[in-house]
Amino acid sequence: MTRTARAGLSTADTVFFLSDRPTMVGLLVFEDPGGIDQVAVEAWMTGRLDRSPILTHRVAAVPGFVDHPRWEPVRVDVARHVSVEEFTDTGWDRLGEKLVRMTANGLRRDVPPWKLSVFTGVTGVDGFPERAVVVALQLHHCVTDGLGFVHFLRAVCGTQMPPQWRLGSRVPWWMAAPARLPMLVTRLAVAGSRQWWDSVRHRSGPPAPPASSPRTPLNGRADGGRAHRFLTFTVPEVKATAKALGPYTINDVVVAMVAGAQRAYLLEKGELPASSLAAHVPLSIRGDGPPVGNLIAAMIVDMHTDLDDPRARLAAIAASGRRERERVSRLGPLRIAVLDGVPAPALRLFALKAGARPQAGTDVVPHPNTIVSNVPRGAADLEFLGLPVCTTVSVPEVIDGRGVGHVAASIGDVLTLAVSCDTGMMPDIDHYLDLVAKEYAALRALV
Repeated sequence: MTRTARAGLSTADTVFFLSDRPTMVGLLVFEDPGGIDQVAVEAWMTGRLDRSPILTHRVAAVPGFVDHPRWEPVRVDVARHVSVEEFTDTGWDRLGEKLVRMTANGLRRDVPPWKLSVFTGVTGVDGFPERAVVVALQLHHCVTDGLGFVHFLRAVCGTQMPPQWRLGSRVPWWMAAPARLPMLVTRLAVAGSRQWWDSVRHRSGPPAPPASSPRTPLNGRADGGRAHRFLTFTVPEVKATAKALGPYTINDVVVAMVAGAQRAYLLEKGELPASSLAAHVPLSIRGDGPPVGNLIAAMIVDMHTDLDDPRARLAAIAASGRRERERVSRLGPLRIAVLDGVPAPALRLFALKAGARPQAGTDVVPHPNTIVSNVPRGAADLEFLGLPVCTTVSVPEVIDGRGVGHVAASIGDVLTLAVSCDTGMMPDIDHYLDLVAKEYAALRALV
């Protein structure tokens, strides 16, 4: 049975549409046989346009923004979405910087919100084939979340046709908008009442973590350059390490690696706050519906950077993560229901406020210090031009107030932990990556 998605963006999607950021960038890496050119890639992509409605629809704003933006079918000129570049530099520095800058690419309103950038002849990169092809798939965040992006990636590069879904029938906006307004008001009232009742029922439970975090030099304005690096691990080893140290998960270990590295880095600079830093850890609340729309909730996980001992810090992080997962799993759907009741015109005010640049000189920031995300990408059965995939890497975005981002991604038994940074806030990303690797080695030594 073909699943059907809504014809317009949700409120959460519309927030990303209005802020026009970020563009998600995911990398698949293949061995380069040579001879890959624009014509071959365009032909390959043309043969896959039927694999997802995202590939053949654009996101269009409603006049006057009286309703949420809507999906519209368009004729696709693949040449406008595909690029092939022979890369002549050895190493990752310049290509990594270019990929981070892609996350700031805005949404083109006249074409579908995706792009495929192919870089051939990539050499001198640890964890890659001796000569590699890097395929960068870009998708604007107003379309879907990290897990939805995985579905999109696998649809485009899968060896078989993915499960089919479609965008719903479209009532003209000038008919839909007036009908939706009273429905939204009712929905907002009902969802707000449910959220209030939930807060009453659970008021004696553990308190929510603070929304603000201590400011560090890594939480300034993102006015510098960009850098990107990654480490490669194996899923079985990281999983075995987690299980050997306690009832922990791969995600617990990844957050602990970041926490230890942030603590060590800021200690070296004499800038470690006395109170603990926090991480934004996205939690998917996506069900079995079509892989479109943002269905995520934000966990705020204490990284316990006030603890010196790696074992104690891992245990504390895991406990904080479990409490936050339980709380957010309950509250996330309620909050999305409330958000979905907000009329589109009101979102413009929210977008203006959210787009304001952070104030300098304050002791706290109104959000977690960094992001740590972990999105498995499934079995290593993807292909490009008949080439089997070797590994995958994510490209975290860098924004004002959060100068360093971390995303773990795995395919098959290979796991990479990617770090992006603003070089004005972190001019020595290679040293920081060494600290991440040392923290993992310290955890391994405890086994």
